Amino acid sequence: MVCGAAALLGGVLHGCGGDGGDPGGIGLEDFVRVESELHCRLSYDCCSAAALDNPFLATSKETCVQFRYGIQQARLLPTLRASVAAGRLVYHPDRMRACVDRLNGAGCAATDADWLCLFDVFEGQVPLGGECTVEHDCENWHCVKPDPDAEVGTCAPWSPDGAVCETFVECDSGRCDIFGTDTCGPRLPEGSDCVLGPDCETYNCPEDTGTCGPPLDDNGCPVDGLLLDNKTPAGSWY
Repeated sequence: MVCGAAALLGGVLHGCGGDGGDPGGIGLEDFVRVESELHCRLSYDCCSAAALDNPFLATSKETCVQFRYGIQQARLLPTLRASVAAGRLVYHPDRMRACVDRLNGAGCAATDADWLCLFDVFEGQVPLGGECTVEHDCENWHCVKPDPDAEVGTCAPWSPDGAVCETFVECDSGRCDIFGTDTCGPRLPEGSDCVLGPDCETYNCPEDTGTCGPPLDDNGCPVDGLLLDNKTPAGSWY
């Protein structure tokens, strides 16, 4: 069995084990490769042209995998590896295997709920107030660092509506009015003026209209819809 890009891009990826224990699971050392291949394959199989107009997807399945895997291999995997070793994070190879099988089985019929199985692969062990190095470490998936270059942060509560913010990632609602009041607030209904997708309840703010549009098709595309929420892996990792 070939356990590389060709295997998953062909929709197979069965029997490829990982870094320990469960021969049917996908180990942490294989996580970023498998996630990248799955994400890129279903993106190019399922997403609309508008959704694919995204610099993080490159220009093809293959270049998407190279770009996404390269970034995660260099930036994310070493941090996850250290967190698991330090006991701040538990990674579940069996859950990753089940998630991959679920998404491969669903294909372009995958819903946001299907994609969120990636969330269950990690189990943060650090409570509020504890030290963290990445969102995954925290029980509430929210690691706040004093500056972008800091290696260590603190697991902190999400900021409530009305709190001062700089990015949508900080807010419990998932929206920071960064071009207005610089405060957290509720997402806006369809037809409201917007600047970015997270401004909208539908996660859809077309550049040509500047108003919240209808929900994007829930057609298995992993780069639109609810997966852009700040409390999901896709919204937090990249």
